[in-house]
Amino acid sequence: MKLIFVTQDEPFFIRHFFRRFMAEYPAGSIRGIVIQRTFDKKSKAGAIKQALGFFGPWGFFIMAIRALGLRVSDMALRAIGRNSGTSIQSIARLHGVPVLPFRSVNTKEFLEFLRMESIDLVVSVAASEIFNSPALNAPRLGCINIHSAPLPRYRGMMPNFWVLYHGEKEAYVSIHRMEEKLDSGPILMQESFPILPGESYVSLASRSKVFAAGLLIKCIEKLESGNVETLPNDPEKATYFTFPKPKEAREFRGKGGRIT
Repeated sequence: MKLIFVTQDEPFFIRHFFRRFMAEYPAGSIRGIVIQRTFDKKSKAGAIKQALGFFGPWGFFIMAIRALGLRVSDMALRAIGRNSGTSIQSIARLHGVPVLPFRSVNTKEFLEFLRMESIDLVVSVAASEIFNSPALNAPRLGCINIHSAPLPRYRGMMPNFWVLYHGEKEAYVSIHRMEEKLDSGPILMQESFPILPGESYVSLASRSKVFAAGLLIKCIEKLESGNVETLPNDPEKATYFTFPKPKEAREFRGKGGRIT
């Protein structure tokens, strides 16, 4: 099975996914990772404004310090020839997986790469763009997406936040075949795990990524065996959420919810 991952340059949560997946799955099968801009924002200022509205001033400060610490640790260890494993790039280097130069999956160059390498499967882990039809159809087994919610409910962005916001007792990870419409396509696997009492968004998002890595390994085994039974991802039962507005984040904190 020849895999390509498409993800985004997010420093806090996605690294937990790749740390577990690459430790437990043959790295030689992973032919590369495409790392896109976080949230697909056109500017750093836009991403900072969005994060500030979500985390609040104090939470934003805490997350900024954490991000700086991770970056400094990575740079310092690289300078002395060691691998920190604190970023997606460093985890990829540790396992000999190339970081691919493509900025978009919807380019002729990316499609040519998939065909030349005979890629079987493309896996989206919080990819920040919609895949067009040529990209979806290029791999032998198509493209699949990992979504941290019980599809068809909680389609869209930041599902870990929204399940906490609505007081759910369980979190889910769904792996589904991708279509051009966001978070649509038949569900290949879907499993739940408990939300811990008083759990923060940061904690749940981190645990969700670790859980997702294990579920993806089981899903790939299922695809390789050809024993694929899907669940419906019924659009009539779907609910859709965007990135939380500052007001919604304040409401969550006001009800006792924790983001950091």
